[in-house]
Formats: sequence, structure tokens, C-alpha cells
Amino acid sequence: DKATNNSLVNRFIQAGTLDWKILETAKSTLRFQLNGGVDYVQNTTLIHMPEDLQFQRAQANPGDVLHGRQESFNTNVQGALVFNTEVKDFNLTTQAGLVRLDFDNKSLFVRGQGLAPGQRNVLQATVQSILEQFDSRIQEAGVFAQQEINWQDKVIATAGVRFDKSTLNGDPNKMYAFPKASLAVNLTKFGFMDNVKFINQLKPRFAYGETAGPVPFGATFTALGGTNIGGFLGSVVSTQIGNTQIIPETAREIEFGLDAGFLNNRLQLEATYYIKTTANNIQNLKLSPT
Repeated sequence: DKATNNSLVNRFIQAGTLDWKILETAKSTLRFQLNGGVDYVQNTTLIHMPEDLQFQRAQANPGDVLHGRQESFNTNVQGALVFNTEVKDFNLTTQAGLVRLDFDNKSLFVRGQGLAPGQRNVLQATVQSILEQFDSRIQEAGVFAQQEINWQDKVIATAGVRFDKSTLNGDPNKMYAFPKASLAVNLTKFGFMDNVKFINQLKPRFAYGETAGPVPFGATFTALGGTNIGGFLGSVVSTQIGNTQIIPETAREIEFGLDAGFLNNRLQLEATYYIKTTANNIQNLKLSPT
């Protein structure tokens, strides 16, 4: 009844899209598509244990209070030009665009022990401490292009590439390329299987793609920890050093698949076999204490 453990959360989430038809002809369209969003959250916490609680009276400094505040402000925006046209029996879709992501996170937790009676202010505590203070700002940007070709729904092929950079990387201005490609052939559309009535879909497919995992925040730097040296505040170097040349983890995957439908799709089969290879795996390795 006497203890307090409260959390107040304010959150705002909003997204928006814009679709502008720049050009339209009998066989072609050019669109500009823009979408983005905002996610803001603020969390304020209070934990208070009065000094007259039974388990607090057994403490060296009875009366405990913890104040916390967390804020997170994340935004994303993506803009692309999409051009669709028909050339004889081919349907062509071309895309190119930009992506921008921003992440801003802050947190602060303070504690006071040995509170003056009736007080919840950390400044009115005998022992005052900062449990955690964190501040991170991350910016990521990328450009992408993709070409899709559809031939009478018989053969569908896609090829694309994306270039990304991030302030998490050792070189925040270096762009890393991630290509992708896929091919699907719908054999039942060619006519030579018309006599096979019980098979209404048979589509082998192939895909290849590359992607990356983000570098942990702060991995390029060597942390300093606070310490007391002869009664004075000092700093000590962490046993784990930063890597200014760190690059993101990468993964490449080759995929083979088959989609099949039988008896007017009453029976369907989807099978996929893939080979995934990762590289530049990031591991935390501590230096020897000596």
C-alpha cells in the first residue's frame, strides 16, 4: 500500500502516403510514390520505497527512490519513381528511389537511497547515483533500382540492386551494394501441357539475393568507464576496444523452388530449397587483462 511503482507512457504513431500519377498513356504510366512514418514514445517511471517499510528499515540507507525517463523518436521516408509500360507481349516495370531512416533514443535512470522522511527527490537522499544514461543517434540512407519483366505471365524475371550507408559503420559515407534477381517460369502457360488435365499449375522458380545485418551501436569506439582513483573521479579504458574499420555482416542466399497445383488447385504443393552463406560475422572478443 505504501510503495509506488508507476509508469506513464505517451506514444504517437503516424504514417502517410502520396501517389502521384505523373504520366499516363494507352500503354504506359509513370508514378511517383512517397511514404513515410513517425514513431515517438516517451516513458516516465517512478519507483518509491518509503523508509518505514519493514524491509527498508533493515537497509543501511532506508528510503529508496528511482526516477527514469526514456524517449525514442524514429522516422522513415521512402520515395520512388515507378514506370510501367507494355512492349508487344512484354509488361515492363521499372523502379528507382531513395530511402532515409533516423533513430534517436535517450534514457536516464537515477536513484536515491537514504531519503529524508516524506521525500521522493533524489537530491534529498544520502546516496545519489546514476544507474544508466544512454544517448544514440543513428542515420541510414539508401538508393535502389529494380527492373521487372513479365512475358505473358509465362516468364517473370526481376533484377535489382540497393546501395546502403549507415552511421553505424566504420566509414559512415561508404555505400554497400546488395543485388537481387529472380526468375519464374509458368510451364502450364506454354500450351504443351494442355492435355495433362489434372495439372493446372507448374512453376519452377529461382532467386538470388544479398542483404546485411547492422553493426551494433558504438562498436567503432572504445568505451570509457567511470572509476574512483584516490578519491577522485577518473576513467578507465574498457577491455574491449572499438573497431574503426568495422563493416556490416552480410548474407547471400540462393533459392530454388517449385509451385504446383493439381485438380483445379484442390491440391497444392510449394517446395523450396535454399543455400544461405554469411560473411563478416561480428563477434565480441575481449582482450587479455594483461
